[in-house]
Amino acid sequence: MVTEVHNRPSITPLPKWQLTIVYAIQLAEPLTATVIYPYLPELIARILDSDGAGDQSKVGYYAGVIGSVFFAAECLSVFLWSRASDLYGRRPVLLWASALLLLGLSPSDSFFGPLA
Repeated sequence: MVTEVHNRPSITPLPKWQLTIVYAIQLAEPLTATVIYPYLPELIARILDSDGAGDQSKVGYYAGVIGSVFFAAECLSVFLWSRASDLYGRRPVLLWASALLLLGLSPSDSFFGPLA
Protein backbone atom coordinates (compact mmCIF):
# COMPACT_ATOMS: atom_id res chain seq x y z
CA MET A 1 0.00 0.00 0.00
CA VAL A 2 1.36 3.39 -0.99
CA THR A 3 1.06 6.23 1.44
CA GLU A 4 0.48 9.69 0.05
CA VAL A 5 2.30 12.62 1.45
CA HIS A 6 0.30 15.82 1.34
CA ASN A 7 2.46 18.88 1.11
CA ARG A 8 0.26 21.61 2.43
CA PRO A 9 1.52 25.13 1.91
CA SER A 10 2.38 26.85 5.13
CA ILE A 11 0.07 29.65 6.14
CA THR A 12 1.72 33.01 5.84
CA PRO A 13 0.68 35.38 8.60
CA LEU A 14 -0.53 38.85 7.72
CA PRO A 15 2.20 41.47 7.93
CA LYS A 16 0.28 43.53 10.48
CA TRP A 17 3.00 46.11 11.10
CA GLN A 18 3.49 46.82 7.39
CA LEU A 19 -0.26 47.06 6.83
CA THR A 20 -0.57 49.45 9.77
CA ILE A 21 2.04 51.73 8.19
CA VAL A 22 0.28 51.61 4.81
CA TYR A 23 -3.10 52.39 6.38
CA ALA A 24 -1.59 55.27 8.39
CA ILE A 25 -0.17 56.76 5.19
CA GLN A 26 -3.51 56.31 3.44
CA LEU A 27 -5.20 58.11 6.34
CA ALA A 28 -2.65 60.93 6.38
CA GLU A 29 -3.12 61.84 2.71
CA PRO A 30 -6.72 63.05 2.99
CA LEU A 31 -5.98 64.75 6.29
CA THR A 32 -3.14 66.77 4.85
CA ALA A 33 -5.16 67.58 1.74
CA THR A 34 -7.89 69.18 3.86
CA VAL A 35 -5.45 71.75 5.26
CA ILE A 36 -6.03 74.01 2.25
CA TYR A 37 -9.83 74.02 2.45
CA PRO A 38 -10.25 76.57 5.27
CA TYR A 39 -8.02 79.04 3.40
CA LEU A 40 -9.12 78.39 -0.16
CA PRO A 41 -12.31 80.52 -0.13
CA GLU A 42 -10.40 83.48 1.33
CA LEU A 43 -7.66 83.09 -1.26
CA ILE A 44 -10.20 82.93 -4.10
CA ALA A 45 -12.09 85.94 -2.72
CA ARG A 46 -8.90 88.00 -2.59
CA ILE A 47 -7.91 86.97 -6.10
CA LEU A 48 -11.37 87.75 -7.48
CA ASP A 49 -11.42 91.10 -5.69
CA SER A 50 -7.88 92.07 -6.71
CA ASP A 51 -9.20 94.66 -9.13
CA GLY A 52 -11.86 95.90 -6.71
CA ALA A 53 -14.81 94.77 -8.82
CA GLY A 54 -14.75 91.00 -8.34
CA ASP A 55 -17.88 88.88 -8.33
CA GLN A 56 -17.90 87.32 -4.86
CA SER A 57 -20.81 85.02 -5.74
CA LYS A 58 -18.41 82.76 -7.67
CA VAL A 59 -16.06 82.06 -4.73
CA GLY A 60 -17.61 78.69 -3.88
CA TYR A 61 -17.59 77.59 -7.50
CA TYR A 62 -13.92 78.41 -8.04
CA ALA A 63 -12.92 76.91 -4.69
CA GLY A 64 -14.62 73.67 -5.70
CA VAL A 65 -12.98 73.70 -9.11
CA ILE A 66 -9.52 74.24 -7.61
CA GLY A 67 -10.07 71.46 -5.06
CA SER A 68 -11.26 69.06 -7.76
CA VAL A 69 -8.44 69.93 -10.14
CA PHE A 70 -5.92 69.36 -7.34
CA PHE A 71 -7.12 65.81 -6.71
CA ALA A 72 -7.45 65.05 -10.44
CA ALA A 73 -3.90 66.26 -11.09
CA GLU A 74 -2.63 64.25 -8.14
CA CYS A 75 -4.42 61.15 -9.38
CA LEU A 76 -3.03 61.51 -12.90
CA SER A 77 0.53 62.41 -11.93
CA VAL A 78 1.12 59.87 -9.17
CA PHE A 79 1.77 57.12 -11.72
CA LEU A 80 4.34 59.21 -13.57
CA TRP A 81 6.18 60.15 -10.38
CA SER A 82 6.12 56.58 -9.06
CA ARG A 83 7.46 55.23 -12.36
CA ALA A 84 10.24 57.84 -12.36
CA SER A 85 11.01 56.93 -8.76
CA ASP A 86 11.28 53.25 -9.69
CA LEU A 87 13.61 54.02 -12.60
CA TYR A 88 15.88 56.68 -11.09
CA GLY A 89 15.47 56.29 -7.34
CA ARG A 90 13.49 58.21 -4.77
CA ARG A 91 16.08 60.82 -3.80
CA PRO A 92 16.91 62.08 -7.33
CA VAL A 93 13.22 62.32 -8.22
CA LEU A 94 12.46 64.30 -5.05
CA LEU A 95 15.37 66.65 -5.71
CA TRP A 96 14.35 67.22 -9.34
CA ALA A 97 10.70 67.73 -8.41
CA SER A 98 11.67 70.27 -5.75
CA ALA A 99 13.95 72.08 -8.19
CA LEU A 100 11.20 72.20 -10.84
CA LEU A 101 8.73 73.52 -8.28
CA LEU A 102 11.11 76.28 -7.23
CA LEU A 103 11.86 77.20 -10.83
CA GLY A 104 8.17 77.24 -11.65
CA LEU A 105 7.30 79.51 -8.74
CA SER A 106 10.30 81.82 -8.93
CA PRO A 107 9.04 84.13 -11.73
CA SER A 108 5.76 84.69 -9.92
CA ASP A 109 5.56 88.18 -8.41
CA SER A 110 2.18 87.63 -6.84
CA PHE A 111 2.54 84.11 -5.43
CA PHE A 112 2.43 85.24 -1.80
CA GLY A 113 0.45 88.39 -2.56
CA PRO A 114 -3.06 86.99 -1.92
CA LEU A 115 -1.87 85.37 1.29
CA ALA A 116 -0.49 88.59 2.78
